[in-house]
Amino acid sequence: IVASATNTAAGSTNGLIDVKAKYGGIITMKITNGATAPTLPCRVYVFISHEDTLPAAEDSSWKSIWGFSGTTVANESITQAFTFGPEIRNIKVLFNGNTAQDVTVEALASLYEIS
Repeated sequence: IVASATNTAAGSTNGLIDVKAKYGGIITMKITNGATAPTLPCRVYVFISHEDTLPAAEDSSWKSIWGFSGTTVANESITQAFTFGPEIRNIKVLFNGNTAQDVTVEALASLYEIS
């Protein structure tokens, strides 16, 4: 969803995925601070949409359902996971909130399929 990327200070990074043809999955999200930590931590939010087609990132159909914060400790890394079932149609992951310093972020998905 988001390969390892730099979330700039006061910036945002997001990724979208259409999962309606899947039977669920897991998304792991990671926030890593650099040698100088941000003044305020980066936060990650998971949104879902019930639309038939994958909405644009700014679309009002996205609903925030889960999230967590990074830290303000230099070189610290925080990882969390979000699991979902076949009832979810679209997912957006949004990283933002870090100030003064850039952080490295990633969100990787493993999806369940039945062949």
